[in-house]
This record gives sequence, structure tokens and C-alpha cells, in this order.
Amino acid sequence: MPTTETANDEAFLSYLSPQELLAWEKEYLGLILNSTRNKITVISDDIRRRVEETTADYTQHLIDSWERNNAVSAEVDSFLKGALPIAVWTKEQWAEIKRLLTLIIDVDKERDFYAGGEKIKADKTVSDLNARYHFTDEEMAILQTPSFETFYEKYFFDHMEYHLGLNDGTHLVELYHCGRRELFEARQKKFAFEKTSVDKLHAMLREYEQQWNERFAKKCYFMIERPDIQAFERLLACDNIDEYMWIYTLRGLPKFVLRKEIVRRLVGQGKMPNEPYFSVPIAKLIEIIGL
Repeated sequence: MPTTETANDEAFLSYLSPQELLAWEKEYLGLILNSTRNKITVISDDIRRRVEETTADYTQHLIDSWERNNAVSAEVDSFLKGALPIAVWTKEQWAEIKRLLTLIIDVDKERDFYAGGEKIKADKTVSDLNARYHFTDEEMAILQTPSFETFYEKYFFDHMEYHLGLNDGTHLVELYHCGRRELFEARQKKFAFEKTSVDKLHAMLREYEQQWNERFAKKCYFMIERPDIQAFERLLACDNIDEYMWIYTLRGLPKFVLRKEIVRRLVGQGKMPNEPYFSVPIAKLIEIIGL
């Protein structure tokens, strides 16, 4: 699975207090989960061209686009650690901001092309595979059912196991919650596992493990000596695991923090009207900054 770590992971988002982090988490997830694919109302030539790539190439390029996003976000995170406490940014700092904003435009555009066309690519791949293998209805269902634990399945049952004392939660803080214990504890509370009896939770866990093992075995047998179906499985994994891991670990959040701080400072300087930072195009921010 692609890495979700930053260059200095232990200090990621260290400039946000626990209260600020929790407020940002709600705002960020609301924005990001409703952005990329929901905005694709017209299929552009750029998306059509990418959809014609092989499934393996498309998936790898999608992964690469998210990795580049995370690399730029890590640069922004590093910049913010030093710049946020400074009351007045220097000309050199504003120049660095323009460079970062330009990078953000580039990596967001490429990611949106691939993430925006992902469902189209998946549907096309299913159609192409069906034309080749002439699946029965049962086989078609197997094809589109993941062999792996989806993000939400693993996320839910990992936290259930923590509640049941089957893990100490340490790896969950790093895996899902960007190393911030307060985020882990806030999210854990939302499950409200304490409202369900321990016996029932154990029964749910046993039933899930049995169902997943059966699903895994059936899909693995289905994929034997079928590299094209294996490639489609990797696309499913990217859609059902990797992207949610990137999102829920808040790896893109520094870019939003930067944009909000830029708008705040530009408004304070009288260079632009006060408006929601997320509605201001990044290209417009670059233009206003000038230099």
C-alpha cells in the first residue's frame, strides 16, 4: 500500500492545538469527501485519454498522483511550522508561498483527472472483462466484490477490537489518526461501542472474520492466472482502501490550513474582500500576492 507518512511524521500538524485539529478535521473531511469525484459533471478529453490507459497503468498513475499530493502537502506542513508564528511574512516567504501554491495547482489537477475518472475506468474495465470472459451473474458479483478488507470494514473492526481490549490502540493512532491521540480518542467515541454488549460485539467480529475469509478465498481462486482481473482488484483496492487512508489521515490538510491563513492575511492587508478561503481559486491567490 502507498505510504501516508510525511518526512517528519511525528510533528505532522504540530502547529494545530487539539481543539484546532478536531475543528479542522470536521471541516476538512466535509470539503474533501464532497470535492473530487462529485465535481466531475463533464468528462473532459484529459479524463477520457487517461481512462484509455491499461488498468494497471491507470491505477499506478492514480497512486502516483496521490503520492505527489502528499509530498507537496509535506512541504506545506514544513513551511507552516516555521511561518505561522511569524506576524508579518517577508517577501521571500511570500515567494515561497507562491511556489507552493503553484505546486498545489499542478498536483491537484493531475489527481483530480485520475480520481475523477476512477468510476468511469472501473465501469469500463468491468465491461471489457465481461466481454472477454462472458461472466455469469454470480461471477460478475465475485468480480466486483473485494477480496480484501475495505477501509471502512478494517477501520470499524480495528476500533472494535481496541474497545474489546484485543489491541492497545497504539498502531491505530499512527495508522488512521496521523499520530494524534486526541483525534483517535474523539473518533473512537463516535462508535459508541459501549452501548452494545461485549458478547454481541465478539459475535459480530467472529461473523465478520468468517465472511471475509470466505470472500477472500473465493476471489483469490477467481483471480488465478488472470492478471487482468488481478489488475482490476488493485484498482478496487485503491478506491476502497488507499484513498480513504490518505483522506482520513488528513495528509492534505496542511494545504487547506495554508490557504486559509493566506486569505486571512491578505484580507488583513486590504488586498481582497473577506470570503471563505475554500471558494477562492488558488490561481487568484497567486495573482493577488503578486511580487
